[in-house]
Amino acid sequence: AGSFDPITHGHNWMIKQGALLFDELIVVIAFNPDKKGYFTPEERLAQIQDQIKAYNNVKILLVPDRYVADVAKENNCQYLLRGIRNLQDFEYEKTVERVNLKINPSLQTIYLTPPVELAEVSSSLVKSLVGFPGWQKLVSTMVSPGVVSGFLSKMHLGVLKSAWENLAGNDAVSQKWFNKIIQHHSEAHRFYHNTG
Repeated sequence: AGSFDPITHGHNWMIKQGALLFDELIVVIAFNPDKKGYFTPEERLAQIQDQIKAYNNVKILLVPDRYVADVAKENNCQYLLRGIRNLQDFEYEKTVERVNLKINPSLQTIYLTPPVELAEVSSSLVKSLVGFPGWQKLVSTMVSPGVVSGFLSKMHLGVLKSAWENLAGNDAVSQKWFNKIIQHHSEAHRFYHNTG
């Protein structure tokens, strides 16, 4: 379970280990109210789907409004797989484990530590690097090419939105028309162009 905003090579490593350890692995896209999402839930889902094609025992759930421990109970899951990169992660995860046990006493948490080259990779770090000169080369060592493309699309969309607001303003009517134009611009049959 995680916010996967975006999915990183560290997440991919955890998914691979989980797919090897368990008969079935459920990747739960959960939502942390303390974090403002960069990618929409649907974009995160698509990014993860792109990463798990090789596994026939992995499925994904979008869970915007329930505790992960309850989702585990609803899906007859006995184990929660969590990654620990450092001492701060360990302290945080032990607290989360105790709370989860109050919600679902039969849920056991299993911790894995990533290989050293992934120990510093996090979604927050990736997002903090985007936009600076040379960011694509650096970020591509931490996420898939599809995620890098997602960042580029978001950045181009931001430029378009800024230009639109300079031209048409930033009121409700203007935003409605901007969204409508982008929606039509992004239709599947318009594969020959995108917001980039």
